[in-house]
Amino acid sequence: MADKKLAQLRTLFAKMPEGAGKDAVAKKIAKLEASQPKEVVEVKEEVKVETKKAKAPRKPKATKSASGKEKRHVFEKEVEGGKEVKVVMATSPELAKEAMQESGFEFVKTITRGRSPKEGFIATGKAKKTKAKTPARASKATRESMAKDAGMTAEKAEKVASKVASSKKRGRKPMDKKAFLFEMPLKTQAGKVKRKVVTATSEASAIKAAGKNYTLVKELEKGENPKVGVQPIEGFVAPAPKKRGRKPKAKTLEEVTEKSEAIGEGIAIGDRYFPDADLDEILSDLLTSTKKFKDAMGTAALAISKLQEFIKFDGKGNKMAHGGQTPADVMKGLNDFAMFALNFPPNFVSDAFDGNQHLIQKFNDLYDRVGSDAVVVKFYAQLDGGNKRILQEYIADVYADKMADGGRVGDKDFVLDHYNVFVDKDDYEEGMTDQVANWYSSDYGESNKNFSSKSALMDFIKEVIDRDTSEDDTKESNFDIESDEDGTTINYGVLCKYDNLGRGRYGNYEKATREEIEQWKKGDLELFNVGFTFKVKVFEPRKRAEFAHGGKTHRQGYDDKLDESLAIRRGAGRSKQQSRKDRRDESAAMERSMGRRKYSSVGTMDIDDRMI
Repeated sequence: MADKKLAQLRTLFAKMPEGAGKDAVAKKIAKLEASQPKEVVEVKEEVKVETKKAKAPRKPKATKSASGKEKRHVFEKEVEGGKEVKVVMATSPELAKEAMQESGFEFVKTITRGRSPKEGFIATGKAKKTKAKTPARASKATRESMAKDAGMTAEKAEKVASKVASSKKRGRKPMDKKAFLFEMPLKTQAGKVKRKVVTATSEASAIKAAGKNYTLVKELEKGENPKVGVQPIEGFVAPAPKKRGRKPKAKTLEEVTEKSEAIGEGIAIGDRYFPDADLDEILSDLLTSTKKFKDAMGTAALAISKLQEFIKFDGKGNKMAHGGQTPADVMKGLNDFAMFALNFPPNFVSDAFDGNQHLIQKFNDLYDRVGSDAVVVKFYAQLDGGNKRILQEYIADVYADKMADGGRVGDKDFVLDHYNVFVDKDDYEEGMTDQVANWYSSDYGESNKNFSSKSALMDFIKEVIDRDTSEDDTKESNFDIESDEDGTTINYGVLCKYDNLGRGRYGNYEKATREEIEQWKKGDLELFNVGFTFKVKVFEPRKRAEFAHGGKTHRQGYDDKLDESLAIRRGAGRSKQQSRKDRRDESAAMERSMGRRKYSSVGTMDIDDRMI
């Protein structure tokens, strides 16, 4: 087959003209002839006779590593804290090893491509610190020799050695903390106090850590472990309720007649000082003012009519006697009484009658039935003669000067209408979810409470929050206070954990610590938002007794510096569902009390819709 192909190429070669193509065919012919046994090839005139040797088999192509170029050879030596690296250039590892002059290096690898390693010292880890060994204590013989060399006697050396051994060693002394017991009386629970233990290095630092509401009881001894929390006072005996005074003796007809004649004689004395025309004018003005007062009081018409009868009594009476009141005195007394009835201070019944519980209860019942405008007149009408005189003296002694100008002692009256407590599950990402518990002021009998000042009201609110959540560091800056035409709403929230403290269904929540709040943020602990809503009415004093068409003017009402409220309903209770706005406002108040930004837990709320 090869001979046939070679013959064809020779024929083709003979016919081809000179050029590159003919040269290529000649090379092909030579290649085929080399693979044949040696022979003499006869070619026609154009072809020279050539003797071709068969080519040796082609060697495989050498790799880059087998070329004659120098390569990089890596050597390493272990040293303390790491290793030392060197790179040697040579054509083969053997030549590189011969070129490596330093001892201790071992051949690692040959690098044909890529980056060279870093040369020099390379740390493989943090060098271990060699701790200096404490020198061994000198022996007795060595110490005696050293003392002798220093020129000391044996006695002197012994004395110095004992002084060194007994001297105070260097180093910080650990802090020695002590335990102190503190207690705080509870105004809402008679005979009970709240106790806690504070550990500190000194009594002064313990008092500062406990807070101003707590009083130091004693320093605890080692191993002493008193009960903490709300505890009863040992040996406390509740004061017996004050009994009602004796029933006044019924008066005979002769005694009543004698009293009536004495009153007539006293009024008749005014005839000596006032002409008939002047007295008629005074009585006319008095009746006109009394009519206005009667219209304003409304439900107290019966009591006012009795006062009218007293004023209409014949001032030109038939009998004359020493003593009694002039019509001007009667007018002043009526004015004082009217102003007091419209501007009575809280707790005046207790002050006037020395804490008589029966009269206090009677006044509270009347207040619930007839309201604030008519309660004093109704209360006065139901008193017996002796108690009426006591109240008249109280008004004259304490309020006469202030009532003359239309004022009163207190600047404002604060009435806590009611409060509600709602407990919701709180999630750090989703915010408040499900409501799990609730209770109200009526459960404790603490609705409709009067306070003479804002500080007294806030002290009571703080006690309620402390009682239900153990939050004893309430800050007024964290309260959310809003007002509207129905009064003022005070909101406060505490992030609590559930802890069955054995105080009934109202006392199972305790303020979470910082560590527990961090766990709650990570989702490792469930916490609850205990929200308080207090409904307060602020009663402004009437600086002027102004009446229009027999009724009160706008100045004689509750404070109307208003904003938005949470719309707590009266009567049947709160609706099961709140509006979105109410829920949003409540969320803002609760999160502000926990130190967070408003609506930080409401991820779906657009910032333009927030009430910042």
